[in-house]
Amino acid sequence: MKILIVDDELAVKGLVKQIFKKEIKNKIFEFDFAFSAEEAIDILHEKKSSDVSLMLADINMPGISGLQLAKVMKEKYPHIRVMILTAYGDKNNTKAAKDQGVTDFFIKPIDFELLKEKLLEIQNQRIGIQSP
Repeated sequence: MKILIVDDELAVKGLVKQIFKKEIKNKIFEFDFAFSAEEAIDILHEKKSSDVSLMLADINMPGISGLQLAKVMKEKYPHIRVMILTAYGDKNNTKAAKDQGVTDFFIKPIDFELLKEKLLEIQNQRIGIQSP
C-alpha cells in the first residue's frame, strides 16, 4: 500500500523509515513524503495518483493547511483515504476535518505503534484479510 505523508517537520521522514523498516522491506508499505501541502498536490498531479491509497497530513503547515488539503483531496482524489496528524486535537478542527472526509486523527507526539496497527488494519481490509 502506497502512503503519502505530508508534514513540514523533516524528522518525520526519518522516524517513519525507521519505525516501518520491516514493513518497507517486506513491501507491505511504500512511503512518499511531501513537506508541504503544495508539494503533496504536485506529487499527486505528476505521479499516478491512483497508486496512492492513503495520505497522512499534518494539520498545521505553512501555506495550505492540512484541512485545506483534505478539502482538495475530497474534491480531486476521493479514492485516497485521508488521515490527520496534529498537535491540535480541538473539536473545531476535528469537525472541519470530518466534513472533508478525514477518517482518523493521530495526536502528536504520534504513537507509532498505534499508527502501525491502524495502517496494517487498513492494508488487511484492502487485501481481504479479516482482523481478529
